Order: sequence, then C-alpha cells, then structure tokens
Amino acid sequence: RKGFVLLTGEVVAGKTLVSRMMLLHFGASIAFANINHAVRTTGDLMESLCAEFELPYEPGASNAQLVRMLHDFLLTKFAQNTPVVLLLDEAQNLPIEAFEQLRMIGNLEADDAKLLQIAIVGQPELQRVFQSPQLRQLKQRIFRSYHLPALDRNSTEGYIRYRLSVAAAKDVAVFSHAAVERIHAVSGGLPRIINTICDNAMLSAYSAARRK
Repeated sequence: RKGFVLLTGEVVAGKTLVSRMMLLHFGASIAFANINHAVRTTGDLMESLCAEFELPYEPGASNAQLVRMLHDFLLTKFAQNTPVVLLLDEAQNLPIEAFEQLRMIGNLEADDAKLLQIAIVGQPELQRVFQSPQLRQLKQRIFRSYHLPALDRNSTEGYIRYRLSVAAAKDVAVFSHAAVERIHAVSGGLPRIINTICDNAMLSAYSAARRK
C-alpha cells in the first residue's frame, strides 16, 4: 500500500510479461484494473477505470461523480482487506492531464494507507516524461522506479535454454556458443527478437536436417 511504482523498458524487453506475472502472482488476493488502450483525456481514464472495476456509472457522469464512485469502491475493498491495483501499460502515451488525475486519485487514503496501488509501465521515454515540471509532485510519490534492461550474453543463453526446457527439449544445447553470441549481438538481448531469431534458426536447421 505504497502508492506508485514505475517500470520502464525497451519496446520488446518484456515489460508486459513482468506486469502479467505480477498480477498472476497476486491472483485473487487483489482487485485489479488493467488499462493498456489509448487514454486521451482524464474523462477517458476515469471511465476506463470504472469500467474495469465494473462500477455502474451513468454515461456522461462528471469527473467528480466518477471519482466519488471510485472512492466508495476503494473504501469497500479496504474494509475487506483487499488491495486494489491499477496497471497502466504503454503509459508513455498518456497526456499530462491524465497523469495529474492519477496523482489525485492516488492520494486517496484510509488510516494512512493508500487505497489504490498504481503500476505505471512504459517505454524509456516515460522516464523523460517524468522529468517534466508539471509532473514534479507525481514523481515525488513514486515508491519504486525500475528500468528493465536487455539481457546480457549469459542471460541470453540461459533464456534460450530455459525456453527449450519448457518445450520439453531433450537437448537444451541446440544452439552452439557461437550461435548464442550471434543471437545476442543481433537481438541486442531483447527477448521477443531472440524468440524470432531462434524460431527461424530452428526451422532452417530442421529443413537442412541439422540437429545443432
């Protein structure tokens, strides 16, 4: 119940996977909203939030009405000892006004505990967005900030072998050390690109009847 956390990373670094694993880890012990579509106004943000939590708001309801409805919902969940989490993916696309609205609803408290935990996830430019003077107050409220880096060479090899083991491969050393070096160099250590290169390499090896 600390309020805001910030996670950034390159386009294919695995940010969405990390956030999904977080939600999977907590499972039914939390109530959560996952917003990953375009939010262009504070009204869009509040309506999306209420819709995700299945709150029965009237079309055309004012921002104040939506905030009050959300507040009542958060107090109910707090009384049930159920943390409420908002996950905002691709947040680098949010307008400054929406971030300010996040700060306002993030201020909702009960017994000195935050009623809403907000995980802000986005691309590296999100770090620059938070350097804006308009977001100074929100930046001060971030409890944890982490940048998800690309995999290094050893982690790339470990990642490839782990994926092969999950696929029940009898030999997880399908890729030679030289191949791993090349995969890491070309992919830049980004998991999604590693996947694509490995899939195509294995298909080519199959076509050529090669086991390495």
